[in-house]
Amino acid sequence: MKEQNKISNGVNRIIKIIIPILLFVLFFNISNFSYGQNEAGDSEEIREINKQIEAQRARIRKMQDQQVVYESLIRQKQNEKANLNNQLAILENRLAKAELDIEGVNIEISRTNLEIKKINLEIADKDAQIKQQKEHLTNVLRLMQKQDASSVLEILLLNSSFTEFMNQLKYLEDINGEIGKSLEALKEFRQQLAKQQSSLADKNKELNKLKEQLQNKKVALIGEQENKSFILDQTKSSEKEYQKLLKQAKAEQ
Repeated sequence: MKEQNKISNGVNRIIKIIIPILLFVLFFNISNFSYGQNEAGDSEEIREINKQIEAQRARIRKMQDQQVVYESLIRQKQNEKANLNNQLAILENRLAKAELDIEGVNIEISRTNLEIKKINLEIADKDAQIKQQKEHLTNVLRLMQKQDASSVLEILLLNSSFTEFMNQLKYLEDINGEIGKSLEALKEFRQQLAKQQSSLADKNKELNKLKEQLQNKKVALIGEQENKSFILDQTKSSEKEYQKLLKQAKAEQ
């Protein structure tokens, strides 16, 4: 009996020792299993979040790249606009100069026409003087011929002395010489006027030709100005569009 009690007590003690150990081991395994499941679940969710974060980063990088492109295009269009504005300013100055050149040529043409008119009047005046001198010369020659044809008796009858007759004849010869010299001078002066008239006529033709060239140049400048203005409007429109896209890209970040 005593032996049985000892055995029973020993078994009870062993059971008391083993049961807590078994409970501890069981609890530890259950905890590890539960923790492993949670850890696995947490890792999957974290990976998914990381993927989303990386996707967002990639999108931001793409947006930033787009911003750089748009900013570059905007600067380019601004430079183009500045260049076009400068070119338009230069064209305006060139147009203003062309208009002044045309005005200057018109004034020069008007002045040349006045000079031609003046020379024409001078030529007409010299022609009238030449005609008058020719008439005087004709009258003197006629009178001299009449004197040469007179007989000695007629000379004595018409003049108080032979000396007076010779003096009269000498006077007529002197007048004839003076008229001849005056006539030659008038003819020479008229020739000079005719040369000036021809020169002014040529100058007038050149001025009209220059005026036509300047007017054609003005038309070309106006066409170029209109073309530059159109391109400038297009450039401004492109700049506004890029500004809009840049603003949109920044808003989407």
